Amino acid sequence: MWWERFYDDLGPAVDRIFASQHSLTEPEVDFAVRALGLRPPALVLDLACGTGRHSLALAQRGFQVVGIDRSRPQLDAARAKADAAKLKVGWVEADLRRLPDLPPADAAICFFNSWGYFLEDRDNRAVLTQVRARLQPGAGLLLDTLHADWWTQQGGRTRAYVTGGAGVTEDLAYDGERRLLHARWRVRLDGRLLGTYIIHQRLYRPPEIRLRLQDAGFRVTGVYGDLEGGRTRPWSPRAIWVAAAAPVRTRPHPA
Repeated sequence: MWWERFYDDLGPAVDRIFASQHSLTEPEVDFAVRALGLRPPALVLDLACGTGRHSLALAQRGFQVVGIDRSRPQLDAARAKADAAKLKVGWVEADLRRLPDLPPADAAICFFNSWGYFLEDRDNRAVLTQVRARLQPGAGLLLDTLHADWWTQQGGRTRAYVTGGAGVTEDLAYDGERRLLHARWRVRLDGRLLGTYIIHQRLYRPPEIRLRLQDAGFRVTGVYGDLEGGRTRPWSPRAIWVAAAAPVRTRPHPA
């Protein structure tokens, strides 16, 4: 999988490459707390937590947090930041398709379009099913996704930028028929070529995401196109889904 090499290679350098995202951390956490109706010390799962920017922001507000990621270098960086800030966060190294046993949580968040990394639909469905099984009935899920309808209009693009001392050249192409976003990244760090990475991500249209959430045991309560709570429109680059874990239905025992 591309993300194994990408995130393991980059490790803590991810914070420099995605430095432009840091200013969004507090607004994103504000939105999550508001949309999910959270109050400390609720237990929140931060899915695909990376180096922990959302986990740490939640912990600073008094929430109990478990950050989950498959990349050990990313978790090592997150753990170091938590230790430096004297924040208590649980860190779990795990594939989201196969989560370990965890205490039932009050909410789960998945920011930065981390759902859809698996090219097979069954794998992306498995993530939702696994998350539902780790939530209490009525617990909330926030799922931040790329909006397939917007990418259908965009097609592709090439850009180069420098952020946090890292230089990135990004070539993007979107296969609208299969709804796959393809990217080629060349990453330079402090003037040295760190690597070239080929990235693929599956995108979904809103009706498809709604169906997959429902199939996994969630009830959709809102879909937003921005952090101000605006509606998702065809020109919205992201679609932020808010859902509640439906009670598990049990079959009545025969008399």
